[in-house]
Amino acid sequence: MPKERLDKLLSNLGYCTRSELRKALDRVEINGEPARKVDQKVEWFEVTWEGEPVDPDPLWILLHKPEGVTCSHKDVGRLVFEMFPERYLMRKPALSTVGRLDRDTTGVLLLTTDGAALHRLTSPRSQVDKVYRVDLVDAPSSEQLERLRQGGGLLDEDDKPLLPCAIEVTGERQVEMTLHEGRYHQVKRMWVSVGNQVEKLHRVRFHRFGVGELAAGEYRLLSPEESLDL
Repeated sequence: MPKERLDKLLSNLGYCTRSELRKALDRVEINGEPARKVDQKVEWFEVTWEGEPVDPDPLWILLHKPEGVTCSHKDVGRLVFEMFPERYLMRKPALSTVGRLDRDTTGVLLLTTDGAALHRLTSPRSQVDKVYRVDLVDAPSSEQLERLRQGGGLLDEDDKPLLPCAIEVTGERQVEMTLHEGRYHQVKRMWVSVGNQVEKLHRVRFHRFGVGELAAGEYRLLSPEESLDL
């Protein structure tokens, strides 16, 4: 990436405004040396703020989304963006979720400031793997499983048939589903369409990412290497 002015970089990363940096320059180092001027040309990985490396640019977050949190900037109740430091919310470009999980759905959620990558990952053409663990109200019948595996059915208010999906039975009332599309409330609507209901939903994997050792509500930043080909 090309170098840019220090004040513009730190403003875009949410640390301070460009005018505020004039009074906070002593909090910044460039390659281990005190920053000299607000218009120094730098790259993000050269900069530390109060002795700590600044956040990567673009920013990628892997969150283990807990239950009861909405993937929205504005809504009733607890919002996913409230879980992060204020500077993340001051970023330019803005931090956005890569797709959405329902309020009561838990599991892997990626967030990023990389708009081009977000568009690629959420485009229907990408067919990114999304793996869900689904607890059902009733034990799934062989007919229900076959109908959903084959795809081709229409959900209410949709005009495109469902793609085929892989379903593995993992318990009496539990299955693991791998989808390659991301429609509104898709998993829940799929099971309603065959006469069953979802009791609990957890996204195990998105693309190649799982929650790993993260507890519900915990998150980590992806390294530049991890996000290189997203």
